[in-house]
Amino acid sequence: MATVIKNGKDLDKLFEKIAKKMLSDVQKKVYKAIDDSIKQYYIEFTPKIYERTERLLTSLVKTDIVKTKNGFACEVKIDEDYLNYAYPYTGKFDPSYPHDYDGRFAMGMDVVNWANFRFPDDDSDGGNHGYTARVNSGGFWDRALKELGEIIDILKENLIKQGIKIT
Repeated sequence: MATVIKNGKDLDKLFEKIAKKMLSDVQKKVYKAIDDSIKQYYIEFTPKIYERTERLLTSLVKTDIVKTKNGFACEVKIDEDYLNYAYPYTGKFDPSYPHDYDGRFAMGMDVVNWANFRFPDDDSDGGNHGYTARVNSGGFWDRALKELGEIIDILKENLIKQGIKIT
């Protein structure tokens, strides 16, 4: 059944509904791509000198869709509590290790940066794990976004699914 639009307010409501649905679908797609990439990163390496907390594995979050001055916005990001989390120093590491901050081994942000690191001399997706081991799936965030393609194209595709003609 067709939607009847009697005035500008009805049109605004329809566009708001379409925009929220489209943005939600895109957000889910981006979240899944990054989440899958984090999981691949975890599968590839089993640490021998520390116990895995899996905090990074569960740190990806989606925000609510909010109305802004110019439309709507949402995010897919690493949880800020995780980024500020201080991994405890366990005594299993060399005290001169470059990332031993005041009795803490590393911050969540350090781990995210290490997990997203790619060796400049490596044309593959090779990176590192925990700043100690070279792995094949470095660059989890960048790789996920590369596999997704241009976000604007995903947005356009979803507008078309919502019945909006794009020329």
